Amino acid sequence: MARVAIVCPDLLFGSRIESGVTGAGHELVQAGDSPDLVIADIEAVDPKTIKGPKRLGFYPHVQGELKKKAFDAGFDIVVPRSRMNRELRELIERLLPA
Repeated sequence: MARVAIVCPDLLFGSRIESGVTGAGHELVQAGDSPDLVIADIEAVDPKTIKGPKRLGFYPHVQGELKKKAFDAGFDIVVPRSRMNRELRELIERLLPA
């Protein structure tokens, strides 16, 4: 079980991510509580401000420039929101292998 922080001001989408994280058996923690993985909405927050050993970012597919910005800030994986909906568990497993 990993410790996962979610930085997502959108309460509806954030709650979907929370459900996926806990459904995969991981613990939700605050970003300042030394998480193993941080999942962040890079449209809503500056990727440079997100710290963590592993970082997964998501963005609206129409704002592709955000992907490069997040990779430049050191994110491990950056995907469109639609892919987060479909593949959240798989993305987490890629970053936090058992």
